[in-house]
Amino acid sequence: MFPSLTHGAAPGTHLSNPGASNGLTRTGLGVRLSGKHTTIALAVLSKHHICISPDKMGRHLVEQYMDAIGIPRHKVTFIEQSSESALPTLSLDGQVDFAYVDGCHGYPFPALDWHFIDKHLKVKGYIGFDNVEIPTVKLHCDFLEANRAYSLVNRIIFGGRGGYQVNIYQKEKDEPREWVFQQFNERKLPSPVARVPGRIERALTRVLPWRLVQVPLRKRFGWPKGD
Repeated sequence: MFPSLTHGAAPGTHLSNPGASNGLTRTGLGVRLSGKHTTIALAVLSKHHICISPDKMGRHLVEQYMDAIGIPRHKVTFIEQSSESALPTLSLDGQVDFAYVDGCHGYPFPALDWHFIDKHLKVKGYIGFDNVEIPTVKLHCDFLEANRAYSLVNRIIFGGRGGYQVNIYQKEKDEPREWVFQQFNERKLPSPVARVPGRIERALTRVLPWRLVQVPLRKRFGWPKGD
């Protein structure tokens, strides 16, 4: 369903499309700090793979190894930029089916990479997060699990509790970024009664301007709370 992940894969983010009956991937995209093991794996499994990485030496080593084992260079496109520069303007012909997030693990990059990758990932596609044992990555994974637009399908831990960890999620739906559409925020409300204004707001904002909905709700329910 998605490529096997091995301990020691180089940092980065990868997206792929599934293939035909053999289950291999057709198209991949990766955002990486350095491109080595994971880029090679996805190059083998994909019809085409895109690797976003500022690591020029990593690219050179990958291409050398591809030549040595007979992987055609046209199967991988390298974009030598960091993810915060490349992802916002990334344009693809179609959606992808597999993503692997293994770029900069400092805040807010795990969430930032996911935000821009999500629009390219198809519903029922998969996304993996590397180094979930790092608090900044785990924080974003906790959000995905609480928000439920993605479902956890696999958790891989090496070395016992607190060791190297990879989480794989399946995308269940496309979701607007405004907070009222996110189940993560609805879960924070104190009671089912308190959720009623949120449901009204979500319904009305589909057909009316935001301010025409929020001001009457604030007057009637005192919700949402003023800034």
